[in-house]
Amino acid sequence: MKIFLLAIYLIFITLPAKSYFDPGTGAMIVQAIVAFVSSIIIFFSSPIYHIKKFYKKIKDKLKKEKIEK
Repeated sequence: MKIFLLAIYLIFITLPAKSYFDPGTGAMIVQAIVAFVSSIIIFFSSPIYHIKKFYKKIKDKLKKEKIEK
């Protein structure tokens, strides 16, 4: 029981951090996150656009054939 209480105490105790986080590092992290998100958006939007375009061609062709009959 003492070990459990000690573990809980050590988990929730707050100690001052002895580190330095400069603006350059913060900007680099933000830039990496923005680049990752934008590349994911570009990667997934391009194939979806081409797939929609392909199915629209097929749909228009079938609609045209239906009208001609």
